[in-house]
Amino acid sequence: MLGVAAILFTVLSFLKRKKNAGFTTRVLLATVFGIILGIAFKGHTDYVGAVVPSGPMQLPQ
Repeated sequence: MLGVAAILFTVLSFLKRKKNAGFTTRVLLATVFGIILGIAFKGHTDYVGAVVPSGPMQLPQ
Protein backbone atom coordinates (compact mmCIF):
# COMPACT_ATOMS: atom_id res chain seq x y z
CA MET A 1 0.00 0.00 0.00
CA LEU A 2 2.76 2.45 0.86
CA GLY A 3 4.47 1.76 -2.45
CA VAL A 4 1.29 2.51 -4.38
CA ALA A 5 0.81 5.72 -2.40
CA ALA A 6 4.40 6.76 -3.19
CA ILE A 7 3.78 6.18 -6.89
CA LEU A 8 0.62 8.29 -6.77
CA PHE A 9 2.52 11.10 -5.02
CA THR A 10 5.09 10.90 -7.81
CA VAL A 11 2.30 11.25 -10.38
CA LEU A 12 0.99 14.35 -8.60
CA SER A 13 4.50 15.80 -8.47
CA PHE A 14 4.98 15.11 -12.17
CA LEU A 15 1.72 16.89 -12.96
CA LYS A 16 2.93 19.94 -11.07
CA ARG A 17 6.42 20.12 -12.56
CA LYS A 18 6.01 18.93 -16.14
CA LYS A 19 2.36 19.48 -17.03
CA ASN A 20 1.91 22.62 -14.92
CA ALA A 21 -1.39 21.34 -13.51
CA GLY A 22 -3.22 23.75 -11.23
CA PHE A 23 -3.69 23.36 -7.51
CA THR A 24 -7.38 22.53 -7.78
CA THR A 25 -6.72 19.80 -10.32
CA ARG A 26 -4.05 18.22 -8.14
CA VAL A 27 -6.23 18.39 -5.01
CA LEU A 28 -9.16 16.76 -6.81
CA LEU A 29 -6.89 14.03 -8.21
CA ALA A 30 -5.36 13.44 -4.78
CA THR A 31 -8.85 13.08 -3.32
CA VAL A 32 -9.82 10.55 -5.97
CA PHE A 33 -6.52 8.67 -5.46
CA GLY A 34 -7.18 8.58 -1.70
CA ILE A 35 -10.69 7.22 -2.16
CA ILE A 36 -9.45 4.53 -4.53
CA LEU A 37 -6.61 3.57 -2.15
CA GLY A 38 -9.04 3.46 0.77
CA ILE A 39 -11.40 1.13 -1.08
CA ALA A 40 -8.67 -1.06 -2.59
CA PHE A 41 -6.68 -1.53 0.63
CA LYS A 42 -9.50 -1.57 3.17
CA GLY A 43 -8.31 -3.34 6.32
CA HIS A 44 -4.66 -3.45 5.25
CA THR A 45 -3.45 -1.05 7.92
CA ASP A 46 -1.56 -3.36 10.27
CA TYR A 47 1.61 -1.28 9.90
CA VAL A 48 -0.13 1.56 11.75
CA GLY A 49 -0.18 -0.55 14.92
CA ALA A 50 3.62 -0.50 15.02
CA VAL A 51 3.65 3.30 15.10
CA VAL A 52 0.46 4.29 16.91
CA PRO A 53 -0.17 3.11 20.48
CA SER A 54 -3.26 0.92 20.76
CA GLY A 55 -4.55 2.33 24.04
CA PRO A 56 -5.66 5.82 24.99
CA MET A 57 -2.88 8.34 25.27
CA GLN A 58 -1.83 9.27 28.79
CA LEU A 59 -1.05 12.93 29.37
CA PRO A 60 1.75 13.81 31.78
CA GLN A 61 0.48 15.01 35.15
